[in-house]
Amino acid sequence: MLDHLESRARQAAARLPTSAAHWAVRAVHEESEQLSVRQDVTEAPSRALDDGAMVTVIDGGQGYAATSDLSEAGLAAAFARAHALARAGAGRTVVDHARALQGTEDAEEADSAAEDGSEAALLADDPDDLTEETLRSFIDELNEDEQAALIALAWVGRGDFGPEDWA
Repeated sequence: MLDHLESRARQAAARLPTSAAHWAVRAVHEESEQLSVRQDVTEAPSRALDDGAMVTVIDGGQGYAATSDLSEAGLAAAFARAHALARAGAGRTVVDHARALQGTEDAEEADSAAEDGSEAALLADDPDDLTEETLRSFIDELNEDEQAALIALAWVGRGDFGPEDWA
């Protein structure tokens, strides 16, 4: 299964736009067996076999899609769905908000003699730059679990704690 999946995934992923920075496929193979009793009578055992794939695409944002159709066409459709989700989420994460805010602060501190075409000058002149208020509003809209996860991510990211401290 994996040999065929890899070649089909590569062919399907070749249809992604060149702007897609990364893609991945994870194969899922699950066998299950069910035994049941109804009204004190044993029913015939049943078995099921499920195969599928989970695809990830990064293109400005990160998108996921799953499929049980492991043909090249099925994988291509999953890649298309994941890519659409990646593009829809591009620029809308907490990290994007924080980077934009940091860029604005850096631009404000930049030397006023900066060239008109410099990144600092462009950030300083952009009326659509995110503000601290926008970032706070974005975080306030997260539920309690999402806020806790964001704090944990920040603490791990800046080195205060390691992932093993959260087990």
